[in-house]
Amino acid sequence: MVQLYFLSILLNILGGFGLASETMVERISGFRIFSDFFEGKTTLKLVVGILSFVVGILKLLSSMDVPVAGDLLPALCNIAVGIALTLDYYKDRTEAGSSEKLNDFFARKSSFIGVGAVVFGFLHFLIPRVLLL
Repeated sequence: MVQLYFLSILLNILGGFGLASETMVERISGFRIFSDFFEGKTTLKLVVGILSFVVGILKLLSSMDVPVAGDLLPALCNIAVGIALTLDYYKDRTEAGSSEKLNDFFARKSSFIGVGAVVFGFLHFLIPRVLLL
């Protein structure tokens, strides 16, 4: 479905900038607008995270043109961005202990996941019919 295709691209790029905004600002100062957009807006991160996770699952269940592998990497990026943003929100709001391995993994790799999601989002927008994009 074209709607899921558009949402996947939008949420990959938006969620990727939400995860990797500090890293991107360090390298290129023009990305400060994305850092300011997400700064202090934890509810926005939660909404983008949940939507990204749901769209990633739906993209795995339906493919655009190429059966099975057509939207694999963008869908997996959506799921990873959704998990990372939701865990970031959950970690800030509660003192209850959750899975430390999961939190540590996504805390250490959040900027890497964010940059990957932005790259896959732009590539998926530019070349939609590639086998794994």
